[in-house]
Amino acid sequence: MVKQKKARVKRAVEPKAADEGIVAHISSVFDALPSEVRKAAHYVTGHRSEVAFQSMRSIARAAGVSPATMLRLAKALGFDGYEPLRHAFQAQIETRPRSFLGRAEMVRAAHSRSRWMDGVQRLVDSELSNIRACVDALDERDLEKVAAMFAGARRVYVLGLRGMYPAAFFFHYSAKTFSENTVLVDGGGATHLDAIRAVGPRDVVIVFTCAPYAKETLRAARFAHERGVKLIAITDGALSPAARLASVVFNVNPNKSSLLSSAAANMLMSQILAAVFFAAAGKSAVANIRRTDDQVGLFEVYERD
Repeated sequence: MVKQKKARVKRAVEPKAADEGIVAHISSVFDALPSEVRKAAHYVTGHRSEVAFQSMRSIARAAGVSPATMLRLAKALGFDGYEPLRHAFQAQIETRPRSFLGRAEMVRAAHSRSRWMDGVQRLVDSELSNIRACVDALDERDLEKVAAMFAGARRVYVLGLRGMYPAAFFFHYSAKTFSENTVLVDGGGATHLDAIRAVGPRDVVIVFTCAPYAKETLRAARFAHERGVKLIAITDGALSPAARLASVVFNVNPNKSSLLSSAAANMLMSQILAAVFFAAAGKSAVANIRRTDDQVGLFEVYERD
C-alpha cells in the first residue's frame, strides 16, 4: 500500500507539461502542511531556479527555516529526501516552454549620481525584471482558455482592492469601450458583495490580489467560487489563496521595492486580458467601439488640439 502511494506521488510530480509538475503538487497538499513547512513551501515555489541548483542549507537559510524543515517538506511531498525534490525542480525547469522574451541583460548606468537616483534605478530594475518574469511565464494555452471563458460569459466581473484597484479599473475601463457585459466590483460604500450578488456559473470573475491579501477581495472570490463562477487570478504565486480558487492563474512576482506586487506587471496583465477579451468579443466589439466613439464626440470628452 505504501509503495503504491509513493508511486502515485512520483507520477504527480513528473513534469509531463508546464502546468503538471512539482509546483502543482505542492499546491494540492499545501493546506495540510504545518505552518513552518508552509513557509518553506512558499519559498521554493517562488524561487524554483535557486531550489533546483543550490544546496538544501542555502535554500533553508534564504527561506528563514531550518534544514530539517526543508527535509520535512520533501518527506511531506512523498520524496525519500531533499535531493529527489531538487531533481523534480530541475526536471520542471528543463521542460519549461521557451519564453516569450529573450533573456538579454538590462543595460544600465554603471554609477548613479545620488542616493535617490540609486533608489529610482533599483525600482526601475525591479519593475523591468517583474515584467519580464510575468511575460516569460505566459502560456498560450492559458490565454486560449481565458478567451474561451470570455466568449461564453454572460458577464465579466473584475475585482481589485486597495493597491490592486488600478489594474482592475484599467481592465474595466478598456473593456467598456467594446462591451456592455463588464462589471467593476469597486465596493463604493462597502458594497463589494452587493456588486456580485447575482453571479452564477455563466459568469467570469477576474481577481487582482497579492500579499498582504485584502479580506474583502478573498471574501468576494470565495463567494463567487461557491456559486460556480470561473475565476481568473492575477496574483503572487500558486499558493495564493486566490490561486487555489481559480481556473486560470497568472503570476506577478512581489516587488522588492514595495509591499505590493509589481504595479507595472499587474497593469500589463490587465492590458493583456483586455486584449484577449476584445478578440473573444468578435464583430460586436467593433460595433460597440463605434458607438463609444460617437458618445465621446457628442459629449466632447477630450480636448481637441
